[in-house]
Amino acid sequence: MKKNFLIPMIALLGLASCGGYSSSSAASSQASSSEASSAAISSEESSSVAPSSSVAPTIESIAQITDGAQIDITATVGAVSNKGFVLTDGTASVYVFLDKAVSDVAAGDVVNVKGVAETYSGSSGSHGYIRVSKDVIYAKVQGTAATITPIEMTKEIADALPNMKAFTDYKLYTWTTTVGKSGTFPTYPFAESSTLIEPLHTKTADLGVEGQQYIVTAYFVGYDISHGGFASIVQTSIETPAGTVRITKSSADLEVGESVRFEAVTEGTENDTYTWSSSVDGIVTIADGVVTGATVGSTVITAKSNTSGKEDQVTVKVSAASDVSAVSTYDSKTGSSADPRTMITSEAHQASDLFDQTGTGKFISIVTPTNAYLASYGIKLSKSEEAGSLVFDLGVSVSKVAVTFVAYKGYLTAVQIGNTKAMLGDAENQFAEKVVEVNEEFESGSQLTLKPLSKGTTIGEEKSTDLRLYVKSIEFTKKA
Repeated sequence: MKKNFLIPMIALLGLASCGGYSSSSAASSQASSSEASSAAISSEESSSVAPSSSVAPTIESIAQITDGAQIDITATVGAVSNKGFVLTDGTASVYVFLDKAVSDVAAGDVVNVKGVAETYSGSSGSHGYIRVSKDVIYAKVQGTAATITPIEMTKEIADALPNMKAFTDYKLYTWTTTVGKSGTFPTYPFAESSTLIEPLHTKTADLGVEGQQYIVTAYFVGYDISHGGFASIVQTSIETPAGTVRITKSSADLEVGESVRFEAVTEGTENDTYTWSSSVDGIVTIADGVVTGATVGSTVITAKSNTSGKEDQVTVKVSAASDVSAVSTYDSKTGSSADPRTMITSEAHQASDLFDQTGTGKFISIVTPTNAYLASYGIKLSKSEEAGSLVFDLGVSVSKVAVTFVAYKGYLTAVQIGNTKAMLGDAENQFAEKVVEVNEEFESGSQLTLKPLSKGTTIGEEKSTDLRLYVKSIEFTKKA
């Protein structure tokens, strides 16, 4: 008896001119919004900005900054965050907080900054460091940028961060870290120190992945005593160390007899080869990254680079085999909560992205979609002169595949699925629909490619005239 599982096909898938000052104030969220919409003021306008009530003398050196000081400093932008930038003269540094993204200056620019320094305070009281954040205006100017050489982080430096107060201690450091987490915030610990180090106002895409190793280069900009205390940094870079191995899937749950294909990549090395192993004998079999469940249990799979000697690991859990065959279908017409534009451009899709969780076809995934787009008739493959394709990794053995196609605007398109070829469309019907059945067996661990054939391909008495087509639905029948 066959069970049918239906899932949508849809689931497959500021001013920067010399002499022009930019301004910012962190007085309130309304003020921030207003300032964000007004990127710059002229030199004349800058002179009319209301000065701080502070009567402290104007400071021209970062090392001399104190709470409440009026500053007028020309120095180098050391790093840029989502809310401001680090200003450095090569000897001392300070964080210029603008409460908005900065697009008109970049690291290495020489800028003049005017404003007032103040102690950063919040709901937990004084946070222990001073930043330039009041009545700030800045502009790029002519000058020679300071040359900054990162200092290698040591245990002594990391341990001392909580006690650093002078701006001359706010230096550029570099260290190797494994990304951690404190509450909801990422951390960049130095392995030999207990000091908590957290990135400040950093884009999510630049934070790294928890549990993975990186080389971080960043400015220390102060110690925040809230939430147990942490060193605040503004990073200039976060890089994967050369030779680092990454397995592209983080884990897998298999049934006995099911397979999943793991792929590994090595940073800075192309066409690397790997030695694959399992921590527990007998739970799975492994052949060049294809892992097949053998007996019920859990094991850790390791991929070790034959070039760098470095490795990465994933956990695989194997459960008892299901005693039913199943049909699993992607259908573009039933709708889905998943964003198909995200799905179709991903490098690989896990089972949960493609199949109902109750489906035993859960280990069929799509990899390397080429020229594939979401469209009203399903997934559109190809451009007029560039062929598209879908490649499926089969983690289960399949006895039959049925694909519902829609031809493109009355053209004829030749298509191939596995070893089966068919002609789609006719000149009379702009969007002719056709079901192509592939009565071939595909073993677990193999791949199935769906692609149009080149223009001019002849099948029977018909010759193809176009590369484009729509994939409305695909039905996989699991081998009993």
